Amino acid sequence: MNPAKKIENGVASLAGTIFMFSEENTTGYRGIRGFNYVNASNNNYTTPQKIISINQAGDVFLRNGGVYVTASGSSEVLYGAAWNDYAEYRKTDTIIEPGRCIVENGDDSLRLSTKRLERGCEIVSDTFGFAIGQTDECQTPTAASGRVLAYIYEGREVAAAHIGWPVCSGPNGTVSIMTEEEEEKYPSRIIGTISAVPDYETWNNGNVKINGRIWIRIR
Repeated sequence: MNPAKKIENGVASLAGTIFMFSEENTTGYRGIRGFNYVNASNNNYTTPQKIISINQAGDVFLRNGGVYVTASGSSEVLYGAAWNDYAEYRKTDTIIEPGRCIVENGDDSLRLSTKRLERGCEIVSDTFGFAIGQTDECQTPTAASGRVLAYIYEGREVAAAHIGWPVCSGPNGTVSIMTEEEEEKYPSRIIGTISAVPDYETWNNGNVKINGRIWIRIR
């Protein structure tokens, strides 16, 4: 990052200064705006419940209600430490609980899966740390990458014997273990692979109840 002098209303690129860049800026920190100067001695700037600081390496640290994010000035990579997957909000024809498998209707909405090997399937998430696409219509978070908890059709004991095996859709919004023949014949039906069968009742400091679900690695 090129050194810059702090401007009174917040445009800068030095440690101890605040980012409030518009879309025209080319610093790589676009869209970070609205923070007020607090204390130059500890490099912190804040609005209610939000703190941003910049270290000498040009990294940006954002804390908001327990969420910690780092944006690297050199690589422009975001790191999130608290949750488990990336999600996209989608429209569904009814309220669907997290962990259920849902299927594309073809009109930009999804429904609960009803059978094995359906096309265009996703899993509703309650473990995501990052999400995009939430609107008045799109209110169901679906796992786009990472790991997500899902209900397994064959049961937890069978799933434990099939770690790493692919899963497809199943009846009543479950996921179902695929055979090797199905994996070879229907690769487009694979939602992900079985990652783990948790032996705990809650996850992430009790914020999420397992409810008999298993971990699926989204493909």
